[in-house]
Amino acid sequence: MAGKLDGRRALVTGASRGFGRAIALAFAREGARVAINYLASQRQADEAVAEAKGLGVEAFAIRGDVASEPDARSMIDAVVDRFGGLDILVNNAGIMVRGPLLQVDPAGYRRMLDINVTGTIQCTRLALPVMIERKYGRIINLSTQLAQRAGAASPPMRRRRGPWSRSRARSPPRWAATASR
Repeated sequence: MAGKLDGRRALVTGASRGFGRAIALAFAREGARVAINYLASQRQADEAVAEAKGLGVEAFAIRGDVASEPDARSMIDAVVDRFGGLDILVNNAGIMVRGPLLQVDPAGYRRMLDINVTGTIQCTRLALPVMIERKYGRIINLSTQLAQRAGAASPPMRRRRGPWSRSRARSPPRWAATASR
């Protein structure tokens, strides 16, 4: 029985555990080949790859920091080289810095913004040319529910991806790739 994503190629960032892993495995169940990005959790990423392969699809783990342009470029290139293209990008990688503003090291907030905002934009910017060339692509940006509730998270988290994703979803390119949040 063919799945809804048979023949599709997906990269899910932050996919070694949590929502990212669940999304990657759901895509695999539907027949997509999946690249499982991780930064520090190689064992968990390898386990997710084994589980995806057990579902009968091609899968591989790829280490990379979405906040690093060379790493993000290498991830996109590896997916294109291995799968022959990229149809679906899920920007799931993210971190949360918790604590009162005056007690949290500014480097922690910078790292959070680098991963949650810059990483999302960077991966999207690097994936778009591949999708435009094929005239097909799906980009899914995840954010925490905390981004929707004032006062529930630090100010940088509330600005994480919501407005940017909404603007992309409202104005998809003419070639019909879509973005959602």
